[in-house]
Parts: sequence; C-alpha cells; structure tokens
Amino acid sequence: MGTGKNISESYYSCGSFDIEKYIQFWIDNSDSIWQMDKVKRAELLKNMLLGEIIPKMEYDRLLSFSDGYDKPLNVCPEFGVYCYWSFEQAQPLDEKGMFVEDICNCISEVYGQLNIE
Repeated sequence: MGTGKNISESYYSCGSFDIEKYIQFWIDNSDSIWQMDKVKRAELLKNMLLGEIIPKMEYDRLLSFSDGYDKPLNVCPEFGVYCYWSFEQAQPLDEKGMFVEDICNCISEVYGQLNIE
C-alpha cells in the first residue's frame, strides 16, 4: 500500500506475504481506494492488521508514517514485480532488439502465476 506519492517509507514490502490474500483484500475493500484523512487511514491499517494483510511491526511503522501527515493522502494498493538481468544477459538481448520482449515475458510469467485477471 502506498500513499500515492513516490515515498518509500509509505510502502510495505515483504517477500513472504500472501499476494493473493493482499489482492483479495483490495478487491473486497475497493471502496477504500481514495483520499483518506488520518483517522480513516488508521482504521484501514487496523483492518489490514486484523485481516493479517500486514504484520504488527509494519502496522506500527505505517501508522507512524501516516500520523506524520495531517492532510488527506491517496491510498494506492499495488505490488511490484522485480526482474533482474546482469549486463552480460541484457546487452545481447538489447542488441537483438529482444530486451523489451524479455521484460514483458518476465512480467507475464509472474502475473500468470497469480490467480488474477
């Protein structure tokens, strides 16, 4: 979950969390995707904690971050896909005009493993 700005402190990142549970949470709570004041953000984070979407440590960190902003913030659910290529891998692909295709294939492979459309 981010605040709609490129502020890394507003994001929760965990390699072992259940992405499908996270996605389902946001499908079930799509009405929460909008600008929220501090009180509503705290309620949302509490619901995420109780729903086991975020662990207590992240709840505390995100709540502390959120409390630092009095103005409404955009709530933006998202997840990242990270694909890595070494220079030795990327250069020949790029020279053949295939690097962008390889990136798209990597992302498609990740999305294909998820039960989402």
